[in-house]
Amino acid sequence: MAFRSALCMLAVAPAAADEFLQPRRASDCSAETFCCWWPQHLGAAQCGQCGTEWGNRKYLPGTSCPSSDGRPFETGEQNQCQGVGTWCEGGPPILAKPQLQGQLEDCDVCSQDGYTGYNHRDSGSPQGQHMVSVGGYNGQWSLCAEQCSEDASCQGWTYVYDGTPGASSFHCWLKSNLESTDYTKWKSSGDDISGLTKAEPQLQGQLEDCDACSQDGYTGYNHKDSGSPSGQRHVTVGGYNGQWSLCAEQCSEDASCQGWTYVYNSAAGVSSWDCYLKPALETTDPANWAGDGNDISGLRQ
Repeated sequence: MAFRSALCMLAVAPAAADEFLQPRRASDCSAETFCCWWPQHLGAAQCGQCGTEWGNRKYLPGTSCPSSDGRPFETGEQNQCQGVGTWCEGGPPILAKPQLQGQLEDCDVCSQDGYTGYNHRDSGSPQGQHMVSVGGYNGQWSLCAEQCSEDASCQGWTYVYDGTPGASSFHCWLKSNLESTDYTKWKSSGDDISGLTKAEPQLQGQLEDCDACSQDGYTGYNHKDSGSPSGQRHVTVGGYNGQWSLCAEQCSEDASCQGWTYVYNSAAGVSSWDCYLKPALETTDPANWAGDGNDISGLRQ
């Protein structure tokens, strides 16, 4: 093993030892052993898919290999590579190809082509699910989300990453009856990314995983209705479905407005959306507002 050989060099050849302790050139990294920390539990056969950002790998002491952002990877002993780490017998830190980004990047809630996916999650195997194949590249899970959005019976989808060289089609599971639509309750799966139907571009504000959302300098509390106080008035705003900042703007320009509620509406052909301006809220604490999946509410700013 390269590390044991290096120890022998230290014992018998001081000059060679000095050379070993010097940082290696980037061009010398192709045969160096390393510990892969991300993705977790990668498996030795998949070492080529190890992350390339700083912190994803750890090389043996005396080795200096650059990460994708230019910083040298950290170093450590092999016995520190345990638990979620995978010991890899060598290979250059090749920058992740575009088709692997969705699988390798550190995002829990990911966006692609207007769709939202929950990375490394499997939404289950409900009765009635069926598998279709989608093309594109490995990690182009939006094609699976699109299949679900075009299927009236589809409630959710799961796309399976496949880094096999030459792969040109990828498994996409369309699911008609999920046990839960709360992605935090879906099981973890490093090979999958899952999502819900209707993740169309105009619905991102409605579907994305944010409780306190920001848009054009305004703050909205998603899936909340701040109530129906006496004196509230109804106006309509344009834009697109989910452009709730236009409602917040209406409230900010009305001195009597204390809070607002915008109502999502994804019906085809809609060009204006309901906005409620409220002069006297029962409470200004969003935690005490009623839950409502069709609304987003906020305070005057």
